[in-house]
Amino acid sequence: MTTEINISLIEKLYQLSSLIGSKRFLRVFNQNTSLFSNDLSSLFVKLRKDLSFQLIQVISYDYKRGFRENGGDVYAMPADLLLKQTSLILKACAEQFVPALKIAASKRKFVVNRQDDLFSAVYTNFNYSNSIMLIKHLSELDTPCTTYRTHDARQAIAAIGVFIESLNTLSNRTGNSEFDTMLDELMSNVDYFVNGYPHDVLAYDADAIRRKKEVLSIQLRKDYCSSWLINASNINEITLGDDSRRIPINLT
Repeated sequence: MTTEINISLIEKLYQLSSLIGSKRFLRVFNQNTSLFSNDLSSLFVKLRKDLSFQLIQVISYDYKRGFRENGGDVYAMPADLLLKQTSLILKACAEQFVPALKIAASKRKFVVNRQDDLFSAVYTNFNYSNSIMLIKHLSELDTPCTTYRTHDARQAIAAIGVFIESLNTLSNRTGNSEFDTMLDELMSNVDYFVNGYPHDVLAYDADAIRRKKEVLSIQLRKDYCSSWLINASNINEITLGDDSRRIPINLT
């Protein structure tokens, strides 16, 4: 059975392409906005490096080869070039399903009104949860006969969504007292995040808390950031060793 194309989601893909290739997203990429009092500059650097690494994997091989041949280090590619190349990947993916001519120009551009906050608009549209929705739809549309496979676009969308969700967690409370208290404690040692997998807590766990998914506790590694969401279905499957601890979460 062929999956019907969701035009609104393909429009969202066009809009993400428009955003990623713009100077506005470069501002988001470089922001260091934090609600915590200590210096988190090393953490923001890590988040940007993690996103860049993922995007380098998906941009055109020919572009990367040309960049190397001109003496450039692909893994030190300037952010503006990397983001523009990623924009092209997303646009090409959208156009194989719904040509731009069939979608109004206004629907293909990401527009933020002057009076609105840029990051709030970006987060509302391209947070982790919304990114997963778009990825799921593209995976349903992907077939061996597709002219442009969606794998690279999906990888880019996932990395961007995780990055945006993490930035939001650093600048806004989740509203859950147990999670926010846990985060306050963990943030007192920024190296805990820098030496581990910060997106575990800042993106995946924070999104689950914000969406009020079924969570009993969060299991954390003690020496570096790595976490597991504990719920009724896995509580007996995940071992709690001496290297970990669990933080109870109340979602009521």
